[in-house]
Amino acid sequence: MTTPRLNHLLPAGAVLALALGLAGCGSPEDSSGPGGTTGATDEATTEAATTEDESTTDDSTTDDDAAIESDDVTAAGLAAIATAERDTGGVAFAIDRDDDGDEGWDVDVRTGDTMVEVEVSADGTSVVRSEDDDLDGDDRAAIDAAEITLTEAIEIAVAETGGVLDDAELSDDDNPLHYEVTVDTADRDDVDVDVDAVTGEVLRVS
Repeated sequence: MTTPRLNHLLPAGAVLALALGLAGCGSPEDSSGPGGTTGATDEATTEAATTEDESTTDDSTTDDDAAIESDDVTAAGLAAIATAERDTGGVAFAIDRDDDGDEGWDVDVRTGDTMVEVEVSADGTSVVRSEDDDLDGDDRAAIDAAEITLTEAIEIAVAETGGVLDDAELSDDDNPLHYEVTVDTADRDDVDVDVDAVTGEVLRVS
């Protein structure tokens, strides 16, 4: 007697149903949307936001750098005055920024009855050279009468305008005795500020 074999084959209808079920299931990567593009879209959006943030940061950094540079120029000028006075033992009454050469500073200092023209490096820390010159009686009298120092007059003018130091000098051309300070501002160059050499009052901005 022949024993019948067990049929391990699934019926044709069941095979077809199983195939359709597998085809309907997407991969985990595609579950976020048609064609699996949501992941790529999110990545592109993130990159765009990052680029915008970097651009904003760059603009801010540029503005900050400009401000720092402006502050450094004035600070260098004030340092040049201190360097010239320390080197000569005198009192500075004029300073001019040399834009033609290495952008150093020319500082005029009274020493007794004479003056010394001191050329100071751009950063204001070292003397490049110095030269003695005559100082007339009117200039000596003006320096004696001044209660405000050259450094103080510059600080007052810069605070008044928000500008950057270009040059400054003690002047007795018009009353009252005053310092003529020239600064460069964000709006325009060569803004003149007259500072009373006795009281420190800002007399005129033009």
